[in-house]
Order: sequence, then C-alpha cells, then structure tokens
Amino acid sequence: MKEIAVAFALAMTSCVSDQQVCANFGYTPGTEAFANCMQNRYAQRQQAMQSSAAQQQAQQQS
Repeated sequence: MKEIAVAFALAMTSCVSDQQVCANFGYTPGTEAFANCMQNRYAQRQQAMQSSAAQQQAQQQS
C-alpha cells in the first residue's frame, strides 16, 4: 500500500514538473506543441518505470 501511495505522489509531482519543463521549453499550455511535449514526457516516464520494474524483478530472481 505504501508503494502505491509513493507511486501516486511521484506521478502527481511528475505531472507538475512536466508542465513546467514543457513551458520552460517555450511551449504554450493549450497548444498542440505543448500537448506533444507532455505526451513525450509521459512516454519517457512510463518507459523508465518499466525499466526500473524489470531491473527490480531481475534482482529479486537472482
């Protein structure tokens, strides 16, 4: 349960951070470019989480 709460908190923090990053890149909220930036950031985060989970699973099996 604790892990779910931590994951949720990180996801919420990432969302705010992603918005800041995309805005800092010069994208205006509400534009297609901003939406694309947010999608790319989300995809990168998902890929990193999957990689991390695979690494943890491999460590548990060894």
